[in-house]
Amino acid sequence: MNRDLVWHFMDVQTRLITPFCPHYAEFVWRELLKKDGFVVKDSIVLMRKLLNKQILGSKKPNKKGAPVTQLTEDKLERLRECASEKWQQALALHQLGCVLLERNEYGSAQYCIEAAIISEYKAVGWMYQKMSLYNDGKDKIADLDTATELDPILPFPYKYRVVSKVEEKQTTASIAEIDRIIGFKLAPDYPKILNEKRLNEKLWKVFSH
Repeated sequence: MNRDLVWHFMDVQTRLITPFCPHYAEFVWRELLKKDGFVVKDSIVLMRKLLNKQILGSKKPNKKGAPVTQLTEDKLERLRECASEKWQQALALHQLGCVLLERNEYGSAQYCIEAAIISEYKAVGWMYQKMSLYNDGKDKIADLDTATELDPILPFPYKYRVVSKVEEKQTTASIAEIDRIIGFKLAPDYPKILNEKRLNEKLWKVFSH
């Protein structure tokens, strides 16, 4: 077996696992690979260069920012959809956010980066409500529907759906949304019950560990 190839493979893999296992990576870097300095610093510099080489369609930036191939964006989208673990989805969303940031698509980039952060935590309604601000059409409605499922007392999703359905001339559906808002306003015990449920969930997590 080619010894140099094995060492090169170990070098690359050590750099890749540094964000997730920094202490182990530093041990391999110093004790096995016999390298000077810190793997974190070397990894940041090298991985940034490799990432730019992978995602940039051209080395010459224009007035609109550095161009990025559509193929790379599509690959990251597929990676996000196929992710089986939360950290994989978070990584794909973060990289996609970086790609969009390179293209100066700040709204979409912020959406992806915030989604990457959210994916690491238990979802709550206000997170999806905020994410909906960066979306349009069906994606916006989907985020607002999820926000309502997670936190039914948030008023904004109902208001948006009412206006949206009125614009689409869906009178019956818009009236139904208004009825839902009124129902929550006339049920003062509901927020109290919901808050008690959340408190019980937090207490259960504390005492179950």
